[in-house]
Amino acid sequence: KSADATEALENAIQAEVATEEQRECVNRSLLLIGYIFYEELSLSKSVTALRKVPQSSYFYEDALLGLGWTAVKARQWADCADAGQTLQRVSDKIIIQCEGALLEAYSQMMKKNYENAATILSNAYSKIEKLDPPSEDSLAARKQQYQNTRESYKSVAQSAEELALVRQTSLVLKMVDSLHVHQQNKKERIDDFLMYTDEFSRKSFFSRSIDKIKGDIEYALATAEKLSGKTAPQAPVKEIEQQKEIDKEIEKLKEEMKKLEEEGQ
Repeated sequence: KSADATEALENAIQAEVATEEQRECVNRSLLLIGYIFYEELSLSKSVTALRKVPQSSYFYEDALLGLGWTAVKARQWADCADAGQTLQRVSDKIIIQCEGALLEAYSQMMKKNYENAATILSNAYSKIEKLDPPSEDSLAARKQQYQNTRESYKSVAQSAEELALVRQTSLVLKMVDSLHVHQQNKKERIDDFLMYTDEFSRKSFFSRSIDKIKGDIEYALATAEKLSGKTAPQAPVKEIEQQKEIDKEIEKLKEEMKKLEEEGQ
């Protein structure tokens, strides 16, 4: 139940922290409760929670994504553009950069800056077109390598234990030093795998699929080009057969902008 989850997360947020690890638990709780509020359409609460996630946090990019899409729902186009631009600047992940570009382009389209939106989307599409989604096969291969490393790490530990039981001669000390180098190397491999699995899970949980974002970018680009009056024959977009659906989406966008103008009067 979302109420139970919210209560648990609020307790975690209010807990006193003394270490960086504990602080990150708080940041993760802020992120998750912000997403829950987003789904419940409590947009102001969502923004309040997500803005508390600091830039130094591992979860900062995910908080920015939440802020961007919350701004879309709240029709706060300046905030939407700001979140999108920041994501493109701070993230080293192409999938996150492209979603940031999509957010920025939506903002530009709502401001009737269709050519700017088309440029942003065209650049994003050229990036995401070459991107492959996270592969379960790759994860399985990395897991196998990890298991091999763990077995080898156990062997190093056994050797260290054996050396600890013999007299500490100069030769033994050299062997210990050599063993320590192997131990450090294998520990780095283990840490790399753990980081890889964290990132894999993170992308799967927080990020929409690559195909979904690619489709959104492609569709938005076709819409922006049509609204700008350009045919753009060289645009890196697949031909979209269902033109009637695009026209219908354009009409909806025009109606949305008309409502916004009326509300602003």
